[in-house]
Amino acid sequence: MKLYLAARYDRREELLQYRDWLERGGHSVTSRWLEGNPHYPTTGFQSDYLQDASGVVAAGKFAMDDLNDVIRAQGIIAFTDGTVVGMSWRGGRHVEFGYAIGRGMSLYVVGPREHIFHCLPNVSCYQDWNDFVRRWRPWS
Repeated sequence: MKLYLAARYDRREELLQYRDWLERGGHSVTSRWLEGNPHYPTTGFQSDYLQDASGVVAAGKFAMDDLNDVIRAQGIIAFTDGTVVGMSWRGGRHVEFGYAIGRGMSLYVVGPREHIFHCLPNVSCYQDWNDFVRRWRPWS
């Protein structure tokens, strides 16, 4: 199964381990953002980066790359955190999940439900990665 992994950017290193596990199981992960990008800002994103013309162009490219990676997948695994203080201005993972809903993809949430769309009947939810590994059945 081709999967897109969606999460906060600062969880990238953690998700590399999950990607490796999935790939060892014969799945492929389409999330190029996991490879990292030295030009992607990890601090000051909302205040500076999106106000600068070159930042807007770069951010638009990152967004298109992510959407194209979602298109290439058959399912999405959204890694959630519940309430994260100080991170409310980040949320591309929610757009990616919504895009996957619109495309009729298989939908998985690892972590607490963060909004009403995680409550749709076709969304499979798991408490954490260990729960996912125990119970996940591709194509379910």
